[in-house]
Order: sequence, then C-alpha cells, then structure tokens
Amino acid sequence: MQEFNQGKWLKRTVLVLVVIVLAVIGFSVFKNIGFRISGVEPDTSNFASISPFMKISFNRTLSSKGLVLSSSYSIISSYKVSGSDLFVDLKVPLTAGYPYYVKVVRVQDTKGNVLKNQTISFTPKNIAFQNLSPDQQRALLETQAKKPDSKANITYNNFDYLTNYGLTDTQVDTLEQAFFNFKEDAKVVTISTPSVAAAPHSADTSSTQGTITFSVSVDGTDYNASVNYTQLGVDAQLYLYNPSTNAQVFNSYSVANGED
Repeated sequence: MQEFNQGKWLKRTVLVLVVIVLAVIGFSVFKNIGFRISGVEPDTSNFASISPFMKISFNRTLSSKGLVLSSSYSIISSYKVSGSDLFVDLKVPLTAGYPYYVKVVRVQDTKGNVLKNQTISFTPKNIAFQNLSPDQQRALLETQAKKPDSKANITYNNFDYLTNYGLTDTQVDTLEQAFFNFKEDAKVVTISTPSVAAAPHSADTSSTQGTITFSVSVDGTDYNASVNYTQLGVDAQLYLYNPSTNAQVFNSYSVANGED
C-alpha cells in the first residue's frame, strides 16, 4: 500500500511539473512572437491615391514612446497612436500607379516589447471620393479645409532665373502653381541655378515648344525637374523625378494662367 501511494504521488508530481513547463514555454512563445501588425486600412491592394490616412492596427496596446516612422518621398505629414492603432496622415494626392511604402522603423507596446522595420508597400489607384470609406471621406474633407488656398504661402527661390532660358514671367507664375499642386503644404521650393539647362532647339523645325531641366529642392527633398513650355505662351508642364532612380513622381499636366 505504501509503494502504491508513493507511485501515485510521483505521477502527480510529474504531471504538475509538465504542466508548469508547458505553461512557461507557452508564455515565452507568446511574448516573443505575439507583438505584430494585425491589419492595415485601406487595404494595400485597393489604396486610393486620395486616401488621406493609413491606419495600421496592432494586436497590443501601443506606446508613443520611441515611435519612429519613415516613408518614400516624405508622404507622411503626421502620425499618432490611439489604443492599438497607429494613424498615419498622408500628403495627398499620391501618384496613381506608382509604388510607395510606409515603414514602421520602431514601435513598442505599453509593456515595452519592441517591433522594428515593418514595411507596408502599396500602389495607389484612381478611386472616386464616393467610393472611399466614411472615415476616409470625412478625413479628406477636413484635410482639404486646412490646406492653404494660395501658392503665395510658399517661398520660391531662383524661379526668376528661368526667364534667362526662355520662360516668360507668366510661365514662371504657372510653374509656381504646378509646385503648389505637387505639395500644397510646402514651405520652400529652391531651384539650383547651376543645374538649369535648356534642351537644344532644332533650327529645321517650326515648333515653338521648349524644354528646360534643373534640380530642385522641395522642403529639403531633392528632385530632378523638366518643364515643357510653349515659347511666348502661358502653358507650362512640370515633371518631377526621383534623382536616384529617375522614376517619375509627378506630372502637372497642363497648368495655365496660375490655375490647375
């Protein structure tokens, strides 16, 4: 009888130890792999070029301490934490059909667990306002209400220099409007005068079209620019390119008389 009781006690002890070990292992696994992104809105496969914000949801309550974000082409205007969600306000409109990314460089939950280098890639589409979610529609209207209503809010440096290469004063004015259309909340746009060059014009053609290229900085971000214009006209079409990849990031189409 004593041997039976000892065996029963041993089995119970082993069972308790196994339960404890499994619990410890389970907790460790949960702690190490549990913190993650649980969703992104709008869906990255159906992201509108006019979506004013991206909501990145996590499976844990977030802390704003040590939060670091980055993006392609500085499309982030601001961001904030609300519970387990990270709201990222975007500078819209984005260029439809062109790839972008938002990267969560570092984020932590309220218990100090850290998640790093989470990249969210998406290619915007032309989606009508009425097809946005109600939250996106409301945010877009609020964003538009806050935007400056004039290109006069921006400081343009060295734009008059382009008149030496064939642009009229009116075309310089419309070019400023094109940069406003590109980034309405810009503060300073500066043309690098040594980089300005006019494309050769053939003497064998009667075309009055001209092209000027230059390097330009928009709030500290560098771009290569190309301007197509009509000699002695009012039209000007601005193209901006990534200086590293030469990928086009903006096309103003035709801007005339200071209006889009």
